[in-house]
Amino acid sequence: MARLKSRYFEIALLAGLLACLSASGAEAKESRPYRSRHLELGRAALDKKDYREALRQFEYAAVDNPRSGEAHLGRARAYHALGRKNQALGEVTRAIALDPKNADAYFLRAKLYESKRDPRKVVADTTQAIRYNPRMVDAYCLRAKAYYMGSEVDASKDNTRAGINDLKTAIRLDPKCSDAYEYLGVWQCARKEYKEALKNFNKAIELSPDEDKLYHYRSMIYSGLKQYDKALVDTSHYLELNPHDSKTWLIRGSLYEQIGDLKRAYDDYSKSIEVGRDKEFRAYFQRGKLAMKLGKYQVARDDFNRIIQANGFDDEAFKGRGDAYMALGNYEAAVSDYTEAISLCPNVGTYYQARSQAYLKAGKKDLSARDARKAAELKAKPAVEKI
Repeated sequence: MARLKSRYFEIALLAGLLACLSASGAEAKESRPYRSRHLELGRAALDKKDYREALRQFEYAAVDNPRSGEAHLGRARAYHALGRKNQALGEVTRAIALDPKNADAYFLRAKLYESKRDPRKVVADTTQAIRYNPRMVDAYCLRAKAYYMGSEVDASKDNTRAGINDLKTAIRLDPKCSDAYEYLGVWQCARKEYKEALKNFNKAIELSPDEDKLYHYRSMIYSGLKQYDKALVDTSHYLELNPHDSKTWLIRGSLYEQIGDLKRAYDDYSKSIEVGRDKEFRAYFQRGKLAMKLGKYQVARDDFNRIIQANGFDDEAFKGRGDAYMALGNYEAAVSDYTEAISLCPNVGTYYQARSQAYLKAGKKDLSARDARKAAELKAKPAVEKI
């Protein structure tokens, strides 16, 4: 009888255990779809670029499971897309704390650090991303960019080999990655390896023909190779798509000047000034110099005057305005401007030579002779590069 009771007890215990397991399984079936549904809805909202809805859905998912790294990563992506980078950084850091092997989370945080111009942290996070996903092409590209950024911030840190190796790895993993060819071309261009850079930009353009910045970069390479006609074609194509880029109008103007098309150069410098809302001072300087060549002395005087009004310490602008005054026959004003240029930069022989000519025109032969001697003395010395 005792044995029978024991047997009944075992059966009852087993039945209770099965019932418990069945109940917990049913409960899991109910809760699992609820949790995953919000994650799926959040991802769908991200795909549709409905970032506020994505935030809402991922918040529900995070409430349902406070230890869901995926929910916090989703919120980080939505915040990032909305431009709320500090919130994105906080969320992605929580995601990493919950899931420290998530390569995507490290990569997103690296992008956020890139926007803060912190190359050291970008390298650290992309290295972690690559550790957990060695085939993440974008992480290799971003780490290479960070190496390049780091060398710009601190010239003593030369990570050229590491950066180029990353880009070559990215190309090996994905031969159609236009970003890798672009970044490799930029690095080679900075090293004045123009022919190799040109090959990589040609490949990048072949893969991404609608990426306008690639034409801008390639035009710079053509310019470095002194292939100005080709540089003009690329620059013109870029300007068709970006007509409000004042600096590129300035660049195209300098290209026209290189090939001797001074009228078009003058027009482009004027366009740069117009688009730059009168604050593109380099365009004023270039147009002022060109106006002197074209005999437009009053334009030159006014252009250099505009620079001096904005920056009274620009010795070259004083020299340029002095030249304009000389051409207009105002020798006293020319002497005054050349004197100002000399006071700002006293070791430039051409400034003394110019003032010597102005003194001579003004009938001050002794002062002219003194400046001529000083100019000759400076010319005989080793050239000193201006800072």
